[in-house]
Amino acid sequence: MSAPAKLTPNDPRVEHRNVMVRGKNYHYLLAKPEGPHKATVLLCHGFPDLSFGWRNQIPALQAAGYQVVAPDMLGYGGTDAPDAVEAYGSKGMSDDLAALLDADFPTEPRVVIGGHDWGGMLVWRFAEHHPDRVLGVFSVCTPYVPPQGEFYDLSQVTQVLPNFRYQLQFAGDEVVKRTAEGGKPAVRQFLNCLWGGRPKEGSDGKPFSVDTGVPFGHIADLETSRLLSDEELDFYADQYSRNGLRGPTNWYRSRRVNFDEDRGLYARGKDFKIQTPALFISATRDAALPEAMSAGMDAHFVNLSRGRVDASHWALTEASAEVNRQIEEFVDRVTRPKASI
Repeated sequence: MSAPAKLTPNDPRVEHRNVMVRGKNYHYLLAKPEGPHKATVLLCHGFPDLSFGWRNQIPALQAAGYQVVAPDMLGYGGTDAPDAVEAYGSKGMSDDLAALLDADFPTEPRVVIGGHDWGGMLVWRFAEHHPDRVLGVFSVCTPYVPPQGEFYDLSQVTQVLPNFRYQLQFAGDEVVKRTAEGGKPAVRQFLNCLWGGRPKEGSDGKPFSVDTGVPFGHIADLETSRLLSDEELDFYADQYSRNGLRGPTNWYRSRRVNFDEDRGLYARGKDFKIQTPALFISATRDAALPEAMSAGMDAHFVNLSRGRVDASHWALTEASAEVNRQIEEFVDRVTRPKASI
């Protein structure tokens, strides 16, 4: 049987909903299967993405009998975008998601939660802050990092993880300033660069680099990323132009907020293990989150499965069929009714 077609912008297979939780409006996509659903899957995107980033996964999970909830995360798309960095802590945003489930899905006490990129970071923390709400947790590309007992700022982190040097640009003001000054065309060029746009032959275009970030001044002459259609790139540009880049890039400014909000988790002790069934899918060619970063994470879980796909950071799109297979197998396993004795 052929896989269902990926979502298009304004696809009739999903509903667009909004809900006020903890003083913030969240927009989310809701996909319902035909007939009763087996369970609910909550999907959390990263940067520079949207709920639409799960366009290949939502129809597949829907066809497999699952209800899917995919929010625009805080700062993105149709969701509120506070300027204050304090709103972007992983504990606070986990509480937002729990409140969203309470408000609109009161009959779903437990869900499977999955994420990619920053969404991957958040779902690990959600499973720690709200373990009673989770049947299973999975992350694509983003390994689990345990709470830390000592704070390290981003400049210190990049000394150990040079693949995070681009985050120095994102945590600064250049991205917000340049995209605001250039308007939607600049936003579109910025997104195209991050989605893998390559230089046009004979031009002075330069691609994104994990060492230096986005080379503003050299991104107008990039070919359109092969991972996005013109319609999809236009949709991303429209959504990112709604509130600008301050909200999305606030996730890169939240290290201190996250450290403070993780103190309770750190206090559990170094031997604590996450009980929730978990799946980590690594991407073999992810320059920002290389597979080596996941070494040792198994020690923090009672039940961790691993998968991998041959893809760049954009595994959800680039290796969608294999990602979908691994996710569906995991979701089926953790939601299957236990046999009674």
